[in-house]
Amino acid sequence: MNKLRGEVSIVLDGETYAMAPTFGALCEIESTLDISIPKLAEKFADTDIKIGDIAVIVHAGVLAADPLRCPSVLEIGNAIMDHPGGMTGFVTQESEGFPVLATFLINGVTGGREPKPSRAPADPPKKAATPRAATG
Repeated sequence: MNKLRGEVSIVLDGETYAMAPTFGALCEIESTLDISIPKLAEKFADTDIKIGDIAVIVHAGVLAADPLRCPSVLEIGNAIMDHPGGMTGFVTQESEGFPVLATFLINGVTGGREPKPSRAPADPPKKAATPRAATG
């Protein structure tokens, strides 16, 4: 697993897999689910996510990291259902204190780097006061 590339690890049926948020993986997720990664991350945060969506996300991430070991979407879905905590337990899997799938999506948006604080736009330059014509 390469943390510098934003990869995370996830456990499926007791086996650990790397997930890579590559351009191809993110495009596959957006295309299959017909939603942008930032919008998907919002849905995730609101816990408005379907089991099929989770399986697609995991499949795309694992496929990008290790195509030779990647289970099918169906196998991933079954692993989610077989998780001791069910779908909720699977989704809340943590790595280093953060939910793995949320971290994967955030890394997809940020490239695996800490987001930089946004800078407020500089105040526009003030116009010089226009001198008033003397009346006389």
